[in-house]
Amino acid sequence: MGYTNDPRYGHGQHAIGNDAIVIENPEQFAARLREHFTSPGYSPPLLPAVALEVHNLTRQEDVDADKVVAVMRKDPMLAGRVLKIAQSAALAPASQITSLRDAVVRLGLRNLSEIA
Repeated sequence: MGYTNDPRYGHGQHAIGNDAIVIENPEQFAARLREHFTSPGYSPPLLPAVALEVHNLTRQEDVDADKVVAVMRKDPMLAGRVLKIAQSAALAPASQITSLRDAVVRLGLRNLSEIA
């Protein structure tokens, strides 16, 4: 086992063959986590079951928007993403989106399917 002093990792790096075990101090680990989760490009994963259910509902020809909204309320991250997209300048809504139902109607089933 070899040891190298790498300033990026508080206590150094131990190498076993071609594998390396990185040992960080708790402060450095917490800083990396904060950086990752607060970066502008970070998007939390959706709950797969809810996303799949929304996707399946959007494939139905006669689905009621209230039914889609009820399912989406199970996953606040998905609901928030839909609201954010529906309110975006790219869609230039003629009227303000004030509810998840408004967002669902504004985006349409095809777009909801892609978002889910």
